[in-house]
Amino acid sequence: MPKTNKNRERKSKKGPDRLEYLSQLKSEFEESRSEGNKLQVLGNLANFAYDPQNYGHLELLEIPKLFIGSCYDGPPIRREFAIGGIANCCGYPPFKTFFLENGVMEAIFSNLSTPRIGITINSLCAFIFLFDVNYPNYFSDARFISMMVKFRESPLVQIRNLAEAFVSEFCTADQIQASLCVSPIVEIPVLDSTSGESVQPNTTG
Repeated sequence: MPKTNKNRERKSKKGPDRLEYLSQLKSEFEESRSEGNKLQVLGNLANFAYDPQNYGHLELLEIPKLFIGSCYDGPPIRREFAIGGIANCCGYPPFKTFFLENGVMEAIFSNLSTPRIGITINSLCAFIFLFDVNYPNYFSDARFISMMVKFRESPLVQIRNLAEAFVSEFCTADQIQASLCVSPIVEIPVLDSTSGESVQPNTTG
């Protein structure tokens, strides 16, 4: 992820309150014409999405909606950051419901064929937190399970482990067997250690 401007970080802690600062970030993202600036701001928003103390502010500012929209816009690294932001906050039940009812799965699927490690890692993390038995049209779909089973064969350990964690936790033996007879819901990209830089969701407190 791009280096965060230290002056901006200091300002966020000692200047405007958190809601005002996040509102400024959102405005900067929407108004800036600089791709580098958009990328840095989106990365900052994705990092703020990890902290539960920010959830009320993020909801008020409709940042989850911004993350979904950003999955369809800009270069692959921007879409990678957007999916990372989704993965960072979708474990929060109100956001999880919002995401699942507002096209998050389609947004992620639209990027999964991109041969970029960070997109795949962030997507698999998001799927683990988004899983909900009340949405069988996604998670019980044999084509979706086929995709997850295929990702278990990845040469990259982190991708393989995330896929294995999902399949072992959420898929039955019958579902796995049925998935072997269908094609994955997206084309599985060929990934190796040169397939873009990995930018992972924040997993530290």
